[in-house]
Amino acid sequence: MAGFAESEIPFAQPFGWLDQLSGLLVRGLAPSSRKLRTALRMATNATIGVGLVASCHVNVAGTCGTNGVRCLATL
Repeated sequence: MAGFAESEIPFAQPFGWLDQLSGLLVRGLAPSSRKLRTALRMATNATIGVGLVASCHVNVAGTCGTNGVRCLATL
């Protein structure tokens, strides 16, 4: 009768997906030389892009339009 009470069906762990998620995060966020090169390339591109945008938006003496018209942003 003791064998009758024991179940042979394995029950799923209620938080097994959390263990799998943490394993994926650890593997995905681990440092590597490829990720470092990619991050450096993206930072360089962003820096150059910001510099270009800033250089194209230079206001001379507070004017931003033709004929010396003042912008609302500079008022």
